[in-house]
Amino acid sequence: MSKVGTTAACGPTSCNSAPTLVTSRTAPPSRMGRRPVVLALLALLVTWSLLQLLCQLGGSLLRRNTSQPVYPDGTRHRRAHSQVLLWTQIRSGSSFTGRVLSLGTRTFYSEEPIRVHNHALGRDVGAAAAFLKDILLCRFSRHLEYFKDYITWHFQDLKVKYLCEFEPRLCSSPFTYEAFCRAAPVVVVRVVALALRAFIPLLEDDELDPKVVHLVRDPRGALSSRRSLPSYAHLYEEESNVSAVCERYREDLAAAATLRQRFPERYILVRYEDLALNPEREVRRLYEFAGLPFTPFVSQFLFDHTSGLQTREVKDAPFSLARNSTEVADRWRDRMSYEDALAIQEQCEDVLQGYGYEVFRSRREYSRRGGAAGAPS
Repeated sequence: MSKVGTTAACGPTSCNSAPTLVTSRTAPPSRMGRRPVVLALLALLVTWSLLQLLCQLGGSLLRRNTSQPVYPDGTRHRRAHSQVLLWTQIRSGSSFTGRVLSLGTRTFYSEEPIRVHNHALGRDVGAAAAFLKDILLCRFSRHLEYFKDYITWHFQDLKVKYLCEFEPRLCSSPFTYEAFCRAAPVVVVRVVALALRAFIPLLEDDELDPKVVHLVRDPRGALSSRRSLPSYAHLYEEESNVSAVCERYREDLAAAATLRQRFPERYILVRYEDLALNPEREVRRLYEFAGLPFTPFVSQFLFDHTSGLQTREVKDAPFSLARNSTEVADRWRDRMSYEDALAIQEQCEDVLQGYGYEVFRSRREYSRRGGAAGAPS
């Protein structure tokens, strides 16, 4: 845009053409020195004008293009545009994982649409799937209330966030977000508080091309972390009750078996503990699955956020993304008594074994350290 502004401002006759200023063939040195500044300001003015024009006209133009064409294979989605559903439960490392998946320029990131917008949707699988489909297809204009929640509370796509800070009016319309979303080859949606079985209709839908990243954490560690949250975290009953939590893990384990059998290329299981102990290895695996390039920038981000070099204030913040990941993996065993762990194991033993976690049979085993509790099944 600066080249266009320079051409418009400095054509063959424009830069020195003002009749009141041309008193000699050579402009005074001070004015010559100001020319780059004037040109830069003019370029900014042109950019500002174009952004305002987009704000005014973007909505009407984008409305005409909300429908998707039918391709020769009979589907309506663009094969080059894929979706990644990061499914998890609260306090399982999904904030960090979602941020990692959205680092590149090829992604558009939305998070917690069910939990933030309408938690009751989680009890209606059909309604939840329909809502998620619209989010995956970038149809924010169909859900204006969610759009308001999205930009107010959970605006984590940093690329769009910074642009909107530059020109807030550009981001006041859902159609602007739809344009950003549709321009991204990969749409990433982090889903918390929804049963894994709700994804099956989305995987069967010809308009979509989703992949599911199933992120799990040892339920003992997840419960320990939830219990340490401040009161404003607003946990639901099914997220803090041991019996309900174990049942949810159990249901998702059954759904995971179905996904593995029916959609082996579109489902991947990632354990929080493996991600914490071997972040680069696991993130490389995730990026390959999602079709994203693993860049030096991603590698540096992982080092900065998992090496433990951050300040204590940052690391101890309840929702901070910066941690010493090798310490975090089993820190819950320092917080939770052996008796509390046994109480959870009594109701979750089949779940622990199903996900490959160690079941402790003695206080000595419980106090032993040496990496993640168990190996993935």
